[in-house]
Amino acid sequence: MTLFIFAAGEGTRFRPQTEILPKPAIPFMGSPMIKWGIEHFKNIPIKKIVVNTFHLPQQITSLFKDPYFKQYDVQFSHEKGKILGSGGGLLNAKGLLPSGEDFFVINGDEFFVPEDQWFLEKAYKIHKAGNHCLTMITTDHPEVGKKFGGVWSDVDGNIKGFGKTPMPGTFGEHNVGLMIVNPRFFKYFDKVEPTNILYDHAVRAIEAGEKVKSIPIAMDWFETGNKEDFLQAHEWCFEQIALGTDKGKRILESVHKLTPTLGFHRSTKGYYLSEFIIDEASVQVENFAVIGEGSFLSNPCHIKRSVVANNLEIFDSTIIDNVKVE
Repeated sequence: MTLFIFAAGEGTRFRPQTEILPKPAIPFMGSPMIKWGIEHFKNIPIKKIVVNTFHLPQQITSLFKDPYFKQYDVQFSHEKGKILGSGGGLLNAKGLLPSGEDFFVINGDEFFVPEDQWFLEKAYKIHKAGNHCLTMITTDHPEVGKKFGGVWSDVDGNIKGFGKTPMPGTFGEHNVGLMIVNPRFFKYFDKVEPTNILYDHAVRAIEAGEKVKSIPIAMDWFETGNKEDFLQAHEWCFEQIALGTDKGKRILESVHKLTPTLGFHRSTKGYYLSEFIIDEASVQVENFAVIGEGSFLSNPCHIKRSVVANNLEIFDSTIIDNVKVE
């Protein structure tokens, strides 16, 4: 099976960090964000990954030199001159996607923890059994119709439309950036140009009478589009690990799988992920910290609620509420 990953975005809300690293490459709990999305497919027989690029494309392609990806046939769909959006980006990659079989699509910068680890296998069976044109994984969120546009569906999961305005006879769910696509969905695309996969193409499929479905999944989903929300997601992860919850155990298991050299440690005033145990006489960790592989902190140093990317020499004496990528 094939997985298509959106990785072309410019990450404008996360600047200046995304001027150095594209969003899918920014480390989340010690590993590039793109890996966390792929982890949801560990029980799906994915053989091929197709990734679109635009912003800092060499940084994206270099991610896939990691041995983690050696099990996959990885190919890239490069967008040049202008970014094509989710619709144009998918159509531009059509030649690399399977012509006769369904495939998965995910954003390269999503982080969520589902209640059911087998949710994707179950959703795929529903998608195939119903011969859906497009199946969207959604979740309940209090900001649907307010901060976020919603996926508006009837009681049978038939999607009627998208946006912040509720539609009669529907309830709103949040799009978590994960879809299952039947190749006939491409009937509702005309040419490679900047478009939106939902408003320009899924709506056309709905109007044509296609089965465009929503499958709501119970999960903890996190906005990570800006630095503060990104740090709040980390805070939640550390809390879950420290409390020893089932989700915390699963997160830590993934940390060890994705970046085996990082360990979870407790300090007097918080928790941290690091290759080494910190000497608290020299380095003070408060709330939480992630210290990436190969990174060095100056002595003395006070680091609070911050993330340090890989292979950095940090000479700041104080790092608070920050994501350091250079």
